[in-house]
Amino acid sequence: AGNDVLGVAAWEPADPRDCPAGRRGLLLHGLYVAPAKQRCGIGKRLLQCALSAAAAAGFDGLLVRAQRDAEGWFGQKGFQRLPVDGGRDYAGRYWQPTNRAPFQD
Repeated sequence: AGNDVLGVAAWEPADPRDCPAGRRGLLLHGLYVAPAKQRCGIGKRLLQCALSAAAAAGFDGLLVRAQRDAEGWFGQKGFQRLPVDGGRDYAGRYWQPTNRAPFQD
C-alpha cells in the first residue's frame, strides 16, 4: 500500500534437533502483519511464501515456533503440532511438510 510495510516474514534453516526425526526444515523465524491490515490475507500469503521457499530450497517442511497467542492460527492453517520440551521460550512448535497441498482457511 504505497510505501507502507504491511507485513514481513523471515526464515532461516532450522536446527535439525528442532525438526521431526530425519527431516530438514526451514524455520519461520518471524511473521508480522500490521494490526490495521490483519485478517486481509497478508499473513496467509507470507506463510505460503515461506512454505514455497522451503520447497524450492529442498527442505522437507516448514517449522514454526509459535507464541501462545499465535498457536490457533497455525493450527487453522493445517500445521501439525509437535511436542515442546521444557525450558523453551515459545509455547508451540508446528510443522508442515513441503509436499502437502496448500493450506486452507
